[in-house]
Amino acid sequence: MNSLELFLLGRKLAKLGEDSIPSSGLQHMPTSVKLVLFDVFDHPETTIGEISERTGLLQSQVSSAVARFREQGAFETRADPNDRRRTLVNGKREVARRGAVLHYEPVDAIIAEATGADNADELEKLTTCLEKLATRLIPNALSWTRSKGDSL
Repeated sequence: MNSLELFLLGRKLAKLGEDSIPSSGLQHMPTSVKLVLFDVFDHPETTIGEISERTGLLQSQVSSAVARFREQGAFETRADPNDRRRTLVNGKREVARRGAVLHYEPVDAIIAEATGADNADELEKLTTCLEKLATRLIPNALSWTRSKGDSL
């Protein structure tokens, strides 16, 4: 696989993911706002500047999205104790868990349709590969959305 193929694969997987999310309000959010949401849940205890660096968004866009999610009760913010000029942002764990339980379904049928997997063994191999890749690339996001207990 080369860099272009990886990029195209990432875009296709992102599109499948977006299309598979039931009506939860995410579809109606601008992409920039979704980027901030996903970034914060993947990088707890992060700053506005760090989110801006990772997403490529302007700090003003990040600040606006963070304020929006804080008002909606999805994020918590506090001053960085090491540098009071910086704001630390965290997603609320109960929001991630509630979203995972209430809104998101397994994507086996979507993967089968997209890949043309025509039997259960082939589909299981594909979804197992995706699970392994996700576990390595986004462990924080998975632990937040899949955890059933209060200790993370």
